[in-house]
Amino acid sequence: MKIIRIVKYAIVIMLLQIALSTLLNIVFGFERYISSRLGDYILIAIIPSSVLSFLLYGVMAYRSDNYAWRYTFYVYFLGFLLGAVTVSLILQEFYFFSETSIIELPVSLLVITLATLTGLKLRAKNERLKLSNIEHYISGP
Repeated sequence: MKIIRIVKYAIVIMLLQIALSTLLNIVFGFERYISSRLGDYILIAIIPSSVLSFLLYGVMAYRSDNYAWRYTFYVYFLGFLLGAVTVSLILQEFYFFSETSIIELPVSLLVITLATLTGLKLRAKNERLKLSNIEHYISGP
């Protein structure tokens, strides 16, 4: 059951990242997207992808109670492998790391770590709030 959940999260995150990347290619143009300077690349590709990843991994951590770090690791690793296999099949050559991996990997690891921590903190805060509301309800006004 957990494996199915992990695969589902990985596929959803990968598909949403692909959709975002495709949208950015359409909006900004493929040539500009590929030949952009580092500042433009960060603004066009890294920041939108990081925001999407932060939201997705944060929601996953919020929903996955005790297994949040394990899910985060497995989903990230599985998504990375699925992405590498997909790109390798499309290009019909072995493709594991791009030239921009030096920037993307540390940023993505930082983003998913912060997202997981945020999701866990929001979950803990929400559970404390629920407990205080229950205690208030039980003790009466």
